Amino acid sequence: MTIKITDTDLQTPSKPNIKIGIDDLSPAPQPSYQPNPSHTPNTVYPPVPKSKNNDMRILAGIIGGVLLLLVSAGVFLTANSSSSNNRNNNGNGRQTHEAAAINDVNVTVHKVFEKIGKLDTEEKWKQMVQEVRRVNTSACPPNFRATFLAMIHALEDRIAFFTECNEFKTKVERMTAKVGKEINDHNSTDKMVGDLFESFLRGTMGDPFGKTQEVFQEEKELKDKIGKIDAAIQADIEELEKKEKRIKENIYSTFQKLEEIAVQYNAVFNAF
Repeated sequence: MTIKITDTDLQTPSKPNIKIGIDDLSPAPQPSYQPNPSHTPNTVYPPVPKSKNNDMRILAGIIGGVLLLLVSAGVFLTANSSSSNNRNNNGNGRQTHEAAAINDVNVTVHKVFEKIGKLDTEEKWKQMVQEVRRVNTSACPPNFRATFLAMIHALEDRIAFFTECNEFKTKVERMTAKVGKEINDHNSTDKMVGDLFESFLRGTMGDPFGKTQEVFQEEKELKDKIGKIDAAIQADIEELEKKEKRIKENIYSTFQKLEEIAVQYNAVFNAF
């Protein structure tokens, strides 16, 4: 709408002349926007255009999530690695301590053998076992301590075997002495003279071969007795030999096991 004011109107302000043209009554211009026919009839606003940055936002979120997972995994692996290293360090420290303890035992046992020398008597064996039993193995690993004790028991079995052999020797000496006396008595001159005189008398009485037959029977019985004693002694010797073999194998087995345990801890045990 246009309002026109003339000069006359300025001269007589009490009677303003206001003229409105026909053009001023025409309707206001309409907006150039035409609704999309696909929208509902009541839609009067234009459609919201799709944002060109949505794909970028999604991609950025995905990248951030992946980064978070990577960081979390790195922290987890670092923590586990640190814990594993601590365990390994603790284990290595403990193993080093146990290896040192085994090496100390090895040195101590070496000194025992140097002190005693060659084990050529029962008394030296007893002394050696007493010294070895006093060796302190408390700082060694449990499996080494148990095997070391088993080795001591095997050495003590060896000493017990010495005692058994000595007892057997005494028994054989007593048996052979008894048989030897019987043989000597049978072959003595006094017995021979007595047998001849008895044979003469029995011959005059009609029994010339009676005494001779009795002497032959005595000799046979004496030989049988000697044979049985020899067989019993030989059987006992064989049993003692088997027992000695088992004892030696047990000693060697326990020593070998000690060597193997020492190697497991990076130590050395070669005292025997």
